[in-house]
Amino acid sequence: MARYIQSLLSQLLTVPRGEVQLEYIRSPRRRKATYMKRKKGLLKKIYELSTLCDVHACAVVYHSDYDAKPEVWPSLEKANPVIERYRSLPEIYRQRTTMDQEAYLTDRILKGEERLKKIKVENWETEMEDLIYEALERPEPSLQGITDPTAQGDVLFMAEKILKRINADRPVVDFSSYYQQQPYLYSHDPRDEATRVVMSAGVARTSPPPPNADGLPNPPWYMQQMVNPSESLQVAPAYPQYPRQPEYPPYWETRRH
Repeated sequence: MARYIQSLLSQLLTVPRGEVQLEYIRSPRRRKATYMKRKKGLLKKIYELSTLCDVHACAVVYHSDYDAKPEVWPSLEKANPVIERYRSLPEIYRQRTTMDQEAYLTDRILKGEERLKKIKVENWETEMEDLIYEALERPEPSLQGITDPTAQGDVLFMAEKILKRINADRPVVDFSSYYQQQPYLYSHDPRDEATRVVMSAGVARTSPPPPNADGLPNPPWYMQQMVNPSESLQVAPAYPQYPRQPEYPPYWETRRH
């Protein structure tokens, strides 16, 4: 029996405590016990914060029904410099970090409204998804009864969102490797050959010709081409001809051998 009771107590102690509802405690006895317990925990947390992080902190806790005088941590002499330093800060900094009971409740209300709005959006999306999936499972179309333009737009928006999610989860197959052609094999780089041809043509046209036997400058190259066509400048073609790849016999001819 004792072992059974001990096992029950161990189970009760190991059960995690649920979330505490932040509301006013009606029972005076429970309210006082909670106050004393939470006050000790608050002072302990401030001590740990000042010790671990080396910060200047103090706390003043007072309740007219449970305390004869305000309880100050660490002491009144050490708390006064911290309070005076805080009061010497500009008002804009104090308002940014100060929160009273009204500001705390307002902040919680705003956070609750944001959470409620998010839950409403999630519920709406779930409802639209169920409606679309139900319409797909039925043999006859069940969305023809929706005549409201807003509802039709909601269904269309959700259907497009589902399609985008399906396309994002679908694996992408790359077929580019199957259609790549084998590169042509050259004995040299074609770009070097093209550069050589262009540079040689440019140098032949822009470099000044040497003087003739009379000491007079030769006429331009285009005049020489008109006088002596056989000695005209030979310019390589713009696109040099490279050896073609060998042509392989058809498949049926290789089978004969």
